[in-house]
Formats: sequence, C-alpha cells, structure tokens
Amino acid sequence: MSMIMMLPYFCQINQQSVFLRLNERGELCLQRKDLQSEWRPEEVIHKECRCFAAAPDARGSLHVIAVDGKRKLTYFLVGEADIRQPPFIIKNSPHHIILSFYPGGSGCFFSSDSSNRLICARYTLATGWSEEKPGFNGDMSVPVCLITDKSGRLHLITYSLTDGSLLYRCGMPGQKWTEPVQLDTALELPLPPALWIDASLNVHTAWYVPRQHSINYRLKKAGGWPQGGWQPEQYLQANMPVRLLSFHEQPDSLKIWLMGDGGQIQIFSRYNGEWDCTEHETGFRLPVRFGFVGGEWYNLADSLPATGWFFTAGQEEGKDKRYPTKAGREQIKAAVGTDWQEAQEQQLLIQIMELMEENRNLKAILNEKDEALARYRAMPEEDFYKKQHAEQKAAIKKLEGELRRRDSELKSYKDQVERLQKQLAARETEQKTDRAEITALRQQISQYQQQKASLSSAIRKLEQELARKKGIFGSISSLFHKRE
Repeated sequence: MSMIMMLPYFCQINQQSVFLRLNERGELCLQRKDLQSEWRPEEVIHKECRCFAAAPDARGSLHVIAVDGKRKLTYFLVGEADIRQPPFIIKNSPHHIILSFYPGGSGCFFSSDSSNRLICARYTLATGWSEEKPGFNGDMSVPVCLITDKSGRLHLITYSLTDGSLLYRCGMPGQKWTEPVQLDTALELPLPPALWIDASLNVHTAWYVPRQHSINYRLKKAGGWPQGGWQPEQYLQANMPVRLLSFHEQPDSLKIWLMGDGGQIQIFSRYNGEWDCTEHETGFRLPVRFGFVGGEWYNLADSLPATGWFFTAGQEEGKDKRYPTKAGREQIKAAVGTDWQEAQEQQLLIQIMELMEENRNLKAILNEKDEALARYRAMPEEDFYKKQHAEQKAAIKKLEGELRRRDSELKSYKDQVERLQKQLAARETEQKTDRAEITALRQQISQYQQQKASLSSAIRKLEQELARKKGIFGSISSLFHKRE
C-alpha cells in the first residue's frame, strides 16, 4: 500500500493550488499556482523521500509528512507563501500513515509502530501535535482509510494483521468509538479501500477482493432503525486486476471507479440503487491524489502538474457536496423519523465542542494579527512607505519577468506547431503514396491470380490429353502383345 503514498498529490488552499510529487531522484518537490496564473517553478522541500502523506486544513495550510528509506518521519507545514518544518511527535513509522483535518481546524494522524500497535496523534492550533491513545484496542492493526465529516467525527477503517479482518469505526480520538463493524475477514488487501461521506451523511465504503476479482460495496444510511444503518453487501465484478480504487460523487449519482494496467478504467455508476458498468480508455492520464479538508480521493490528470482532470466536480463552484444542503437535511429528517431529535442533539454537542475549539484557534489568530499590527504601527511612516514601494517594485519586476517568460514560451509553442504541421503534411503525402502503391500491388495480384487460373486450366487440359494418349498407346501395345 506504500505505492499509493508515492502518487502525486494535489489540493487547493484558499486561492492557491499546490502540487506535490516525488521526482526520479527520490526528492519531494512542491509547485504552487495562484488563481488565473501559471505554475511556478518546482522547489525541492525534502531530498530523501520514499513516500508521503498530506492533508489541508480549514485555515489555508497544507500539512505534509515525508517518510524516508529508514521510515523516519519529517513534518512540513506549507503556507501560502512559506514552508516551515516544525517538530513532529511521532519519529518513525514502519506502516501506512494517514492524515485528516476537521473543518474546525484540528487534525488527526494514524499509523502503527514497530510492534504493530495502532498509534494516534492530534493537532490543534493552540498546542500543535500531541500523541493520544486511539480510544480502542488497536493491537496488530494497520490504519488504511480515514475521512472526517462536517461535525468532526472520524470514520476509520483498519486492517488486522492476524486474521485479515477489515474493520470500520466511527468516533473521536481519545473518546469512545462505536463498536467495530467487520466489513470482511481473511482478506488479502493489496490496496487501501475507498471511503466516502455523501451530502446526506451516508457512509459509503468499497474494497477489492483479489481472489474473487470483485469490488465489495457497503452502505451505511444516515439515521436510526429501520431506514438507517448498514445495508446488505453488494458485489461488483472487476474486469481487470485493480491497481487503484476510488469514489467520485456527482449531483445525480455516486461512482466507484477502478484503474487497471495500461490506463484502462472501469466505472460503476449508481442511480436509484442500481449499478451500471462502463469501461474507458484514459490515454496517458496519470493517477493523482486529490486532497480536501476531511480526506482525499483519486483523479486522473492530463499532465504533471495537472491542467485538466478526467473526473470533474459536477457541482457549483465553492459548494462542498459532502455536506448536506437544506433539502439534504430534510431528506435525513424524513429518513430518521422519530430518532431525528436525539441524533440532532448528539450532532449539536459535537458541533459545540468544535466551535469552542475553533473559537480558541481564532483567538490565537487574532493575537498574531494584533502583534503584526503593533509592529507596523511602531514602524516610522517614511520606512513604511519605502517598504511598501520596494514591495510594489519587486512585484512589478516579477510580473515583467513572468511576461518575458510567457512570450518565450509562446514563441516556442508556435515553432513547435509549425514543425508539427510540416511533419503532418509530410506524413499525409507519404500516406497518399503508400495508398497508390497498395492499389497498384492489388491490381498486380489480381492479374497474377487470373494468369494462375488460366495456366491451371491449361495444365488440366494437357494432363487430360496426355492421359488419353497414354490410353491409346496402351491399347496398341496390348494388340502387339496378343499377335506375338
């Protein structure tokens, strides 16, 4: 599963896109792109990296944990304009690592230590990272999938190294978790499962079963009995060895897509509870982890870094489809029925805790702003304007350099287009010549076949004539023998 952590990573923080990848030298590289601009030059942030995990938070920062060849962890905090390297509470991890941040600003880290015991760390703006107990028995387990819903609840899937069980839990770190739900057992797990929370707070999970070449799917409907809860397992047939598995949600359907060798993908689309399967060729598109506040899924990019995606959002810009709209809340209320009030109170308590934590985070941010404002006020007015002028001048110089670079790229693109047009014209001429030669060869072959048929007919006639003459000669010979 470490192969998944080697895939490139893309996310958006505020008005900036961030792209992470491992180059051929094993270096972790970062690129940025502001809104309506081109990607900036690539910069190396870690020179010895085997794989990495990343997750954005709600404040506009990207948290990155790099793993080197000795499984040592290095933590990076990527802001809009800087990259810091604060200390991290967990020093080493021999297993899969996962990160997720809540909408309120806090985050959670899961992995396993050298004794295969589950380890957990929690992040807050006030205290940074601190190690916590998971809140359940995690011996001989590896975390494989993690996503956070709007209320801050963690949805975690772990894999047992003893009996191959795949277990789902929901809760908060350091607090009581729900009883584990066994999704599968005696399972060989070559890649992480897919986990998704839709707009109505339903939980979707899917995993690959190699021995059956199938995708197993389970749905946990929001609400209480009888409408809510876990639904029966469904089996979707995979037509190829699966290398990647992910969900993709659109306003009218939920999709499960899997990727095999050679760029082929298989897409299962769910409409009104029924599944439809299609296969697609993706050409030279490359798999990329696509991060958001709460978790990540996978998409296929046309280049690295991406300029276009195979799966598009399918919803209005700026709206997070994972969280319920007013209509979605009404659907949940209708599904839950009389248990709605109790469920709403539980959600409200969790949200109050998140709001209190967010309030503490906002106070810390305000303190930072006050300190910065005090420094500006203490600065002499003349120095302030000089600094502002210097910053504007530097920005103009940067824009002029960017314009020159764009002009050079445009000229290069025009030259490439001209060369390609010439090559295309030459190829078309070659194709016309080849077609003419093929036509001539076909005509010659037809003539040869006619000559062959004519010669075969003449040979048959000669053979018949020879046979007739042999018969006459035999008759004459027999007459001579009789006279003798």
